[in-house]
Amino acid sequence: SDDQVADILFLVKMEVERRQKLFSESMERRRVILQNYIPLHPDIYTLQESQLDSRFLDVARYCKTRAPNTEDLMQMLTTEEAERVYSMPVFTRQFCVAFVEEMEHFEASSMPKGRPNTMNNYGVINCLLMPWRQTPTQNNLV
Repeated sequence: SDDQVADILFLVKMEVERRQKLFSESMERRRVILQNYIPLHPDIYTLQESQLDSRFLDVARYCKTRAPNTEDLMQMLTTEEAERVYSMPVFTRQFCVAFVEEMEHFEASSMPKGRPNTMNNYGVINCLLMPWRQTPTQNNLV
């Protein structure tokens, strides 16, 4: 009916308007967070080699060699979760604990939160909270 079409068009218009405001709202949240948020673990905001698991570093260094091959690489990826599905730690346990604590600290704060999507009421868009900065140390990682 005409009323149903009008209702659908209204919903579409509202969604378009919501999406058009996302970027500016996100930048405003980021500004407020950067000016006001006091991190629990400030050291996690700068990526450091010490935060990376040694097995990940070994794989990354191996991949930078002149002739890495798949067979050797697969031997380095020691955990096969399922057929042809491998896992390996990227970060140290200490870093992961600090990261989770930081996310919980942020979630408990009064800072504005950006959610990844309208279906996710609990996730946090980390780039608003953790603006990783390129540093000379990061250029030399691995």
